[in-house]
Amino acid sequence: MATSRMVTLCYGQVAMIEASGAFFAYMVVMAENGFWPSRLVGLREAWESTSLNDLMDSYGQEWTYEQR
Repeated sequence: MATSRMVTLCYGQVAMIEASGAFFAYMVVMAENGFWPSRLVGLREAWESTSLNDLMDSYGQEWTYEQR
């Protein structure tokens, strides 16, 4: 039997903690590879563009389409 308190704890608190941890891990990995969180906002269009062959990261390194 699942009580409302247990459901709230499992799907409310624990899920939010796990989501926060996953989001933080994503930001750390991207920052280690040259894309700081401020640079990630609005980057998807440029990231997926096949015509853009010199995408610059936060450290000044250029990424070709094949490297991405």
